Amino acid sequence: MPINHFIFKNHLVIAPPADFDAHWVDQIRTELDALVSSNEKDVVFDLSDVTFLDSSGIGAMVFTFKNLKIQGKSMQLVGISGQPERLIRLLRIDRVLNCNESLKALTDGTTHPESRSA
Repeated sequence: MPINHFIFKNHLVIAPPADFDAHWVDQIRTELDALVSSNEKDVVFDLSDVTFLDSSGIGAMVFTFKNLKIQGKSMQLVGISGQPERLIRLLRIDRVLNCNESLKALTDGTTHPESRSA
């Protein structure tokens, strides 16, 4: 299963499916690592279409964040809502990663991040 990704204003945007869960993560783990490692851009996970997020999805994002940090790159989240937002806030991931309403807000500075970076 290919990863839905694209470049938007100098960011690599990764758009997981509605169920960002163990099943999807198991299928794309190697491709995700290769995609992020071979890319020179900062990464954005666009969670606009995600309605379910489990610990495997969280783990994939945290693993990606740690690898990017080692490479001197950043990672942000956009479009979180519903169950994924509740889990991200419960785990306090929003205190480490910037969370923005949308890609447009992230890249043009029209809104402030929903949370602060630590």
